[in-house]
Amino acid sequence: MSIKGGDELVEQIRTGNDSSGEAANQLLSRFHHGYPVRNISRLVRSEDDEVVKAGAWLVSELGASASSILDEIEYLLAHPLRNARYYAVEAVLAAASGDHGALIAKALMLIADSDSAVRKLAVRLLARASAEQLAGAIPYVTDRHVADLTSWLLNEGSDLTRMRDVMSRLSDPDKAIRMFAAASAARLAIRDQRALDRATESDDPDVRDFAMRERDLLRWRRT
Repeated sequence: MSIKGGDELVEQIRTGNDSSGEAANQLLSRFHHGYPVRNISRLVRSEDDEVVKAGAWLVSELGASASSILDEIEYLLAHPLRNARYYAVEAVLAAASGDHGALIAKALMLIADSDSAVRKLAVRLLARASAEQLAGAIPYVTDRHVADLTSWLLNEGSDLTRMRDVMSRLSDPDKAIRMFAAASAARLAIRDQRALDRATESDDPDVRDFAMRERDLLRWRRT
């Protein structure tokens, strides 16, 4: 079997001839071995949804290397295709620093996305983001309520005080407050798992599903 170059693989995916995903996997390897990451725009900007999905997946798999294509991540965050938005949130966590606050802000605003999977991934972003990433995002969050909640998430205070606050917020009537509380519970869980356990019993399916996955990951890391 001949070894295909990056341009040939991009063209194969772009023209819809990669139903198995093999070309996308090969292209990812080419990116990691020096093929210009910028060429991914030929997939991301396609009018074919399946091609965009492949491009978005590749962006999410690039890790820190995606820092050179933040404009493509921004484009995907606003894409009507839910897969595109989902993978873009993953890419933000890996590739954006505190200097890219506007991009991080757009990603965390997806806690109000129309798709449940995207909303839960935005909560994971809040749970995983560094203090520098959160601080960088706050000035760019256009929704004042979400900006205030991001500031609350960043300023944790003592574990005991935060634990009580999170426990209360998990049952708040406001969905955004519950989502941020779930993110805080996940951030606390490595030291104290009580809030995360409470979140797994939430009546809010987004909070409950997110918390259950986080708890499973925590158990796996401890084994």
